[in-house]
Amino acid sequence: MKLSKKLLSLLLCAVMVLGSVAVGGGGFAEVLDAFSVKASAAKVTSYSQGVIIEFGWYPQSKETNTLITDALTSSAGNTLGWNSYGYYSGTGEWDDGQMTPSDYMRYTDVMYGSTKYRGVVFDSYRPYYTGYRSTTSASTYQDDNDYTYGKTYWFKYEPLVWRVLDSSTGLVMCESIIDSQAYNNYIWYDTGSDEYYGNEAHTNYANDYYNSSIRKWLTEDFYATAFSESQQNKLLKYNCDNSCPWDSSFDSQNSSDKVFLLSYDEVKNTEYGFNSDEYEYDPARRAKGTDYAKCQGLYVCNDGNEYDGNSFWWLRSPDYTSSYACGVSSVGYSYGGYCLVYYTGGGVRPALKLNLSSDIFQSDVTETGTIVKTASAQTIDYRSIVTITATATAAGVPDDCKLAIYLGSQKVAEGDNKSVSYEYGEIKSDINYTVKVIDANGKVQKDSNGNELSKDGGKITCNAGFFKKLIAFFKGLFKSLPKVEVKP
Repeated sequence: MKLSKKLLSLLLCAVMVLGSVAVGGGGFAEVLDAFSVKASAAKVTSYSQGVIIEFGWYPQSKETNTLITDALTSSAGNTLGWNSYGYYSGTGEWDDGQMTPSDYMRYTDVMYGSTKYRGVVFDSYRPYYTGYRSTTSASTYQDDNDYTYGKTYWFKYEPLVWRVLDSSTGLVMCESIIDSQAYNNYIWYDTGSDEYYGNEAHTNYANDYYNSSIRKWLTEDFYATAFSESQQNKLLKYNCDNSCPWDSSFDSQNSSDKVFLLSYDEVKNTEYGFNSDEYEYDPARRAKGTDYAKCQGLYVCNDGNEYDGNSFWWLRSPDYTSSYACGVSSVGYSYGGYCLVYYTGGGVRPALKLNLSSDIFQSDVTETGTIVKTASAQTIDYRSIVTITATATAAGVPDDCKLAIYLGSQKVAEGDNKSVSYEYGEIKSDINYTVKVIDANGKVQKDSNGNELSKDGGKITCNAGFFKKLIAFFKGLFKSLPKVEVKP
């Protein structure tokens, strides 16, 4: 596996293995973040229905460590220069066609060490409906979710988790609600036809999935953000039936997309693990949103019952009324006739069709220069030569601190504030190691919450089977132990 010097320069903390099998490392929780890599990858066909896999990246968990958020905010510059989401707002009338995109909510992506973060700020709240005004006084879902206008929030890019629905076709569904978007941003009510239209030319209904803003967002914005170029090549186009389940006059043109929403019929398919009754409170259909989705204005159930924390999410199927589309409720039943297309609190739960002929990694090389492992454990062949190296980038360790590597409770190596390296040598048993930030006196540093600036690097398993030992024995005799350097 080859990586460019630019990508390698972004490497944060990795185990470098001089051997025939690649593994990864670990990092510190507060200032370092590292992932591991595995030499072989699993095929989607090896997974049965319901199995969970990881593929792609997206901002998800809110960063709460003030040391990190302060550093991110400082490095990100003036928020007025950040990218606009282009979210809609209007005159206060939800169906007058006067809603337009604005820049009241903005974002930026920043690297901190080898971890990618998305910063979010909004000058006023995102309205419930695209035609309503964005204000600082009205209560919205953002406010309900404890996100306040005028503040800056940071969310960590993390692997996207998918549930296999059909291993024979590679159909997978995102396990979480990862964003909150309107099904269609524009809506205009025509009194003459008594119908709602989704574009200024009034040529298609507001619930026309093929021409909807949510389809455009999925196939353009989300697709470009979540997947590297090599990952995009592992996705196949899925033939989407975009018909209305009840009235063909509201059928949308079928589409062929790499990213899409599930349909009304698909979330009733028992072969995919769903209940066939759309009115059943189906646990397989229920979903919770990420921190990032909640910051975008996701509706979160808070009725004081077992369904609290769940959210509604969109389906692609049009309803039999031109202003509505289908969706799944927080209790797990699927329905139409209730989901207004201009509603911004609707959750997005993407679906994909993975290329079965390709190896599926948890993630390919991203902007972080890191490759992360599949679900399998980290393993190195017996007597491979191991060097553990931790490297901090510019935003990492303060000048008066340094990095240290621990095996169990024993400190085995100290470096400076930029890096530390420990030549472990030939591996003959499992390794558990930790990388910590220490001061000049060797005291482990803590954050404002009292947590150590450290993280267990994970277990590196030594593959010490009989044949691995036999191979290593002969290689050792001829002084030809593997000398292949593998880096994530």
